[in-house]
Amino acid sequence: LRIENVTGDLLLSYRDITYMTSLASNTAYFKEYAYKTSIKNIEFVNYVDVTNAVKTYDLSESGDNSVVGWLIKNDDSTYNLYVGSVYDIYTKTLENAFSYMSGLEYINFENLNTSESTSFSYTFYQTMVTNLDLSTFNTSSATTMTNMFAGMTNLQTLDVSNFNTSNVQTMWSMFGSLSSLTELDISSFNTARVNNMAYMFSGMTNLKTLKLGARFNTSSVTTMENMFTGLRSLQSIDVSMFDTTNVKTT
Repeated sequence: LRIENVTGDLLLSYRDITYMTSLASNTAYFKEYAYKTSIKNIEFVNYVDVTNAVKTYDLSESGDNSVVGWLIKNDDSTYNLYVGSVYDIYTKTLENAFSYMSGLEYINFENLNTSESTSFSYTFYQTMVTNLDLSTFNTSSATTMTNMFAGMTNLQTLDVSNFNTSNVQTMWSMFGSLSSLTELDISSFNTARVNNMAYMFSGMTNLKTLKLGARFNTSSVTTMENMFTGLRSLQSIDVSMFDTTNVKTT
């Protein structure tokens, strides 16, 4: 929307926003497993163009097609998924959004606003990408990151330095079985509200370096069950600052 005065001077300009539905609960998208496992690339875009689409989905929370998903078939019989809108796309949850996408190679999140998303549980569970660019992710509203990256056995690098975890309460198996990662830096994490760290790093068999920061606060944690199980390559870790006063299971 543009509002101008009589001489054409811009007085006000803004883009409306729209909300994307939970991809996990959208029956057409989530349950068509044959398509889901064949998706190669995903892009969030600021337009809608369903020309040559083999499948389209209404992915708007309001059911008015203000957010549209469409599949374009590639020459190798894989698919590209585009999620687009002429409005700014917001989401309230990314729970299970990209889980089990075994053929996925690339995701572009540039036009997705995650600032109101409260759940990132299982977001990338057993997704087989080798790299993720999460630089545009806003996790300031997140309360749960259970299994967020778990089972991503092909993931080579992971940069979560921009994550705001100040409201997160559970990180159960957040990095579980990331068996290809050799280093993980979560020194920027604020875990003051986290009560569950069970299996948080379990199965990271090739991890050599794990960086925890001064704000890795464990005073609210009640369970650390198998938190470091299977870290057979880890060279050293300093947990001297851990407050285990409230921990009941380890």
